[in-house]
Amino acid sequence: MRFPTHKDYDIFSIPKSSGGYRCIEAPNPKLKEKQREHLKKVLYKLLPYSPFCHSYIKGRNVVTNALPHLGRRYILKMDIKDFFPSITWDKFYERLYAVFHSHRSTRRLPSHEFKKLVEDCKIHFMVDVDGIPRLPQGGPASPCLSNFYLSLFDFGIGYYYCKNISTEYNHVYYTRYSDDLVFSSNLLYPLFQAKRKARKLLSEYYGLEINKKKVRIIENTRYQIVCGIMVNGPRLQLAPRYQKKVDKILEKIKKGEDLTDHDMGLLAYYKMVEKQDQYQPITWYTYEQRVKVKRLLEGV
Repeated sequence: MRFPTHKDYDIFSIPKSSGGYRCIEAPNPKLKEKQREHLKKVLYKLLPYSPFCHSYIKGRNVVTNALPHLGRRYILKMDIKDFFPSITWDKFYERLYAVFHSHRSTRRLPSHEFKKLVEDCKIHFMVDVDGIPRLPQGGPASPCLSNFYLSLFDFGIGYYYCKNISTEYNHVYYTRYSDDLVFSSNLLYPLFQAKRKARKLLSEYYGLEINKKKVRIIENTRYQIVCGIMVNGPRLQLAPRYQKKVDKILEKIKKGEDLTDHDMGLLAYYKMVEKQDQYQPITWYTYEQRVKVKRLLEGV
């Protein structure tokens, strides 16, 4: 199966809320239908993801992404530069091979099934003007494929590494929402260690680069915002700039005024945060405890 090219995509730009523009690469209707069908029937069922990833996964969202960092003294925020377009086919194939075809794999597929998976996955990539097959920013399967691509990184950094640099008196936690990486700690030094480790792993093994301009370490004396949610204090809250808008929307509801689509979106965001008590934080520590309980139950 051939790779789709940039000619199979409608490429345009949309304004970003933070300023500037984001390039969107939307597949043509026929290609999009094929991609969605393969995503639903194969990829969602077959590709693993990490417990520390919270984007584009059923039952996880910006709230579950923020909860592990609630009430921490310091948070470290990092952003992966040009996330989807930086995931090339060559690197993605290496990950597919390691998970489904290497002799050490616990998910090993028969050769013919692995070859079919490889060929079918090509439909989700795009050969750009430089002749490089990569993930498009706007493909239906790009979020799912990116979660799979970084699943080993997420688990390695979120479980093994954070556990290793944690102490009895200070745990270090990690979550990822798409291209946003967040670490938290009650001590400052472990976050500098985590920053160096994450940048090195992403660069050497995944071909991804951290946007240096968006690296931030924030103490709890200032607003600590994780994907629009403030993690200062005992409970999650909307970032002040969003809460002000929601307050106006609630006033409109009291007055019986009509709401715009934008109003409805912010209101849904607000309600999601209000339901935070129904979620349990996922950290390396809580993950470890669940595994121990599962093993105990299996032994009964």
